[in-house]
Amino acid sequence: MNFEKEVRDGVLVLRVGEANFNFTVAVAFRGYAREALEESGAARLVLDLAPVEFVDSLGVGMIAAVAAGLKSRGGGVAIANASSIVRTAMEAVRLETVVSFHESVEAAIRSGK
Repeated sequence: MNFEKEVRDGVLVLRVGEANFNFTVAVAFRGYAREALEESGAARLVLDLAPVEFVDSLGVGMIAAVAAGLKSRGGGVAIANASSIVRTAMEAVRLETVVSFHESVEAAIRSGK
């Protein structure tokens, strides 16, 4: 799977480099995110979905699981650069109740959410 990570202002930024956030990508994402969060010590994750064109229910579920884990530690997940199709799919299952959506990585970092 193609993921890129960096830490900016104490926030882990994880970019998903796949067009389809499907079962295979979702399973890899969960493990990669947990490892990267542990390694960085960050309690906040910005998930950059710019390349993503499709997300399935397992992908949404894995994002929610990571968000729940971070929330229990006082942190959270912000999603940046989601296409309108991806955002609509996520909002259909009310993911916005556990993550925040932003137009850019920079806006997500500034939001503090």
